[in-house]
Amino acid sequence: MSPPRISASVSLPASPTRVRLVYNTDIHGNYPLAARNKTGMDYFTQEGERKGYDVLRLNAGDTHTGMSPQFWPLNIRLNELFRFDSMCLGNHEALLPLQEFAGRLLEWGKTAYLGTTLKKPLDALYKQLLKAGLIKTTPLIVSKANGQYGFISIHAPAESIQTHSFGIQDRFAVKKIAAQAQKLKAQGVKLVILMSHRGYRWDAAFTQSVQANDIDVIMGGHSHTRKDTLRQGKTVFTKPNGKPLLVLNAGAFADKVGVADIVVGENGIHFKANKLHAA
Repeated sequence: MSPPRISASVSLPASPTRVRLVYNTDIHGNYPLAARNKTGMDYFTQEGERKGYDVLRLNAGDTHTGMSPQFWPLNIRLNELFRFDSMCLGNHEALLPLQEFAGRLLEWGKTAYLGTTLKKPLDALYKQLLKAGLIKTTPLIVSKANGQYGFISIHAPAESIQTHSFGIQDRFAVKKIAAQAQKLKAQGVKLVILMSHRGYRWDAAFTQSVQANDIDVIMGGHSHTRKDTLRQGKTVFTKPNGKPLLVLNAGAFADKVGVADIVVGENGIHFKANKLHAA
């Protein structure tokens, strides 16, 4: 008897995708400790890749700022060694003398800062950074072995920036990121990650807004908050649509390496682990 034939129309369920987020934030130019932080990030990245994870390396702003301008060229070059898949602008990037900051980035920078809620039109120096690929004002899509991941960003409120025309959009920022997240979901990304430099209180409150419904993870910075493990109402929140949203924070000054493991499957997104490791 010949074996039964399998219909070509039958499809097997897709295997779940395992994702690892390796993260830090608010380094503030503390590169003596950041060397250990990078070693930790490299270890958890390699461990995740050996286990078949898509690994994303993240930073939520204020990376190499906080020291005298004489250290910026070295700090910018050291920052490139982290190989961040996504990093966003922090408030200290706005508080620097823009000519110095932009000049150093144009000379030594390679990785773009995400700035999807920057006010347009940009001033002349930010236009130079945009042209050089060092500022990205549209959503970022990162491709890994098992899928694509979408990133958008929100920054410190405009009223907190007094030094120069950083031009952060405030009033319409939430509507803008909601529209960007919806578009990324329609494009089929595995996760939508909001890179936020608003601080933990803002991030936690935003999870309860309908405009957060298409966002899966908030990578937070600015408040120097440390949030470990997976706890409902602390790191895991339920959005108005009933789906979970993970809020991550890793303190400041490169003293912690965060590692979050996530499974994305047909039945939704499941947060499996979130741990801060001392650098």
